[in-house]
Amino acid sequence: AAEAQLAWHRAAGARDNAGSLAMAADDFARAIRCGEESVLARDARVRRIRLLVFLERWGDAGEEARRLRLGQPNLSAIEAIVVKGAIALDALSRNDLEIAAREIENARTVIEENQFDAAAQLQRDVAVVYFALGELRRLRGEQLRFVPLPSNFAEQLENRCQLLLDAQSAYSMAMRAYDAHWSVMAGYRVGQLYEDLHRDLMEMLKAVDLTGMNDKQLFEAALRLRYTILLEKAATSLEHTLALAARTEEDSNWVMLARRALENLHRAMADERAAITAVPYTRAQLMQALDELGARHRVNGPQKQPR
Repeated sequence: AAEAQLAWHRAAGARDNAGSLAMAADDFARAIRCGEESVLARDARVRRIRLLVFLERWGDAGEEARRLRLGQPNLSAIEAIVVKGAIALDALSRNDLEIAAREIENARTVIEENQFDAAAQLQRDVAVVYFALGELRRLRGEQLRFVPLPSNFAEQLENRCQLLLDAQSAYSMAMRAYDAHWSVMAGYRVGQLYEDLHRDLMEMLKAVDLTGMNDKQLFEAALRLRYTILLEKAATSLEHTLALAARTEEDSNWVMLARRALENLHRAMADERAAITAVPYTRAQLMQALDELGARHRVNGPQKQPR
């Protein structure tokens, strides 16, 4: 059994180095089955978790991580980060934000205690945790919607914008691994943050009570002017992401999603510009309308700049 385990472990390592990641994950699983209590099986399980996370098989990664934690209570700092990051991504894929938040917080404690976040270039295992943190904050932000229009709209919008900025900060940390795969994933998500906020605010626009305003068309155009900046930020993020993908020859599904999203954004930006141009008002008049609308309804856009 020991010889078979060593053979499967070596085969898995060779496939990993050759880029056959799914087959490598399968071979590591075979190595584990040859003797789960051995040191080699422990290493195989850690490497299998990493591969499953990279392959975005987050349910399988979470299951493997829980097995490792149960069988090996005395994990090293890096092993603990690998386990917690995988369980967090698994929880996020099931929309279990409570478990995800707990695992991410515990992982960040290990990271900070060992100063793994102090280096200019983060280890990929650390980047995974920060990507999960970005996902957690993104999902929390998506829960704050504006239709039907909440009575505390200004507060709700401020909280949504803060979560957007916090998520962007976490994704930016993930990019510090200088790993094309995770950087493209994170870059796409940053663009999505701004695109989704713009979408929700445009839905809110239909729900805003403009009764008593001098010209409903004027204020609709003014709000479009304010929130179009979100589309521009999203497009900029996606353009940077695609440029990185081109430089590194990254060709994952996330690159395809980024290309498609950028095309949609360009169409949306053209539609917004056309809608603003179509109204018979100058930019100064639109800005004045924004001031009046803010005074009456406290409808304010994001004021803080992304970090």
